[in-house]
Amino acid sequence: MAPHLRGMKSANEVMGLGIKAARGAGFDIGQAADFGAALVIHLCEGRNTAEITAALADPDGPITGMPARIDALYDPNESGQDLFTGLALSYFQASQGARPKPRLLLPKSLEAELTTLAAKTYVPASDGSRLAGAGASLLDND
Repeated sequence: MAPHLRGMKSANEVMGLGIKAARGAGFDIGQAADFGAALVIHLCEGRNTAEITAALADPDGPITGMPARIDALYDPNESGQDLFTGLALSYFQASQGARPKPRLLLPKSLEAELTTLAAKTYVPASDGSRLAGAGASLLDND
């Protein structure tokens, strides 16, 4: 892989990881989907990644309340630049259909944190879970 592409991920890959991380952090599927879209815009715009980790750790924070806040404040004649900053602006831009870059840089530390949260959604690998229908059957080991 070319050195300048290391750490680059597709926007869809980052969005999917963001959705899984938000689900792993305990947010519902709709909130997680909104977060995944905002995450991609946030990273494309080069905004502070600390806001991402703080949002995932706060069950009553922006992941829960931002979409409703945007709906309440939104004026179709405004760009949102004057109303929102940081992660809130990323949510606003995502809600307005902003098109992210096709590939973006996902910092290793943020990728590790998102992956750890996403792993909380996985079914444990055990004979009991396989008997209940998760994964391949007990006889399929390839």
